[in-house]
Amino acid sequence: MDSLTVMMSTYNGELYLKEQIDSILSQKDVQVELYIRDDGSSDGTIDILDEYSHLVNIHVCLGNNIGVIKSFEELILTVPHNSEYYAFADQDDIWYSNKLSAAVKMIKEHNNDVPLLYSCNQNCVDSNGVFLYKRLPDDGIAIQPTILNTFFQNNYCGCTMVLNIKLLNNIIFSYKTAGKSLRVVHDTWAVTVAQATGEMIYDANPYMDFRRHDNNTSTSLYGKNIRFSDSLKVIRRMRRTISLYDFYKGYTAFRARLVLKCFGDCLSDEIRNSLELLGNYNKSIKNWLHFIVFNPLGKYYGTPKFFTWLRLVIRIY
Repeated sequence: MDSLTVMMSTYNGELYLKEQIDSILSQKDVQVELYIRDDGSSDGTIDILDEYSHLVNIHVCLGNNIGVIKSFEELILTVPHNSEYYAFADQDDIWYSNKLSAAVKMIKEHNNDVPLLYSCNQNCVDSNGVFLYKRLPDDGIAIQPTILNTFFQNNYCGCTMVLNIKLLNNIIFSYKTAGKSLRVVHDTWAVTVAQATGEMIYDANPYMDFRRHDNNTSTSLYGKNIRFSDSLKVIRRMRRTISLYDFYKGYTAFRARLVLKCFGDCLSDEIRNSLELLGNYNKSIKNWLHFIVFNPLGKYYGTPKFFTWLRLVIRIY
């Protein structure tokens, strides 16, 4: 039976946590080890986690409140690295019983000899579990990222991902090489590393219910029934969680240089040259102007060239 390590970060998730944990423990045809790091919850989350303390395949770490980005970084670096596959979990979704086994099957049928990231679709549901819409289109090509646009957008949720050990090792290598937090969500960085060093698989079949409620922090770009009020909520959450300080202090450029340092030999000359421009654009006015003129992101970012250029002019990368 294939072994999987599932990583979950919790924070004040008492409302839906038990249902999510039960759905993970109910996975068929795989052996699951669930590692949970609590990020300083102040509600009944800890009490719920205590209810599962007797299970040998659940491992709980109670930590300080460091935020979801650093919490998942800590999980990735500290869980035992002895499983064949690894998955990320949110605290409020519902996994179908074949979610993980379907992922492993597809990975094995593809090419498990390279660093590989699998991501499935999701059925979005409301707080009561009522179906709303399918989050992503069936056509995987329509949302297939390139390594350059993963620096600015990511349509794949971490809770849908399964990674093989080769990809996880590359992610760990990049974290250790960086020596500090990358200030980017774990799933976005996983896609970036997969694009740099391996391959990605998109499964149009949904194997989970992605719960939409006032306390979660992601949205769908492709949901047909997305409401304006949802967009306003996302903007407010982004304002709380994404600081322009990161951009002005050059963290995006830092991540570009990190990819080059860790995985430059895996990249094509064109991608490597574009990342060099991105990694060094903020070091001088000359580099900044050079970046604007040549605009290596226009063909990769997926936005009209004018808006890409405008973002460069006001230096919000």
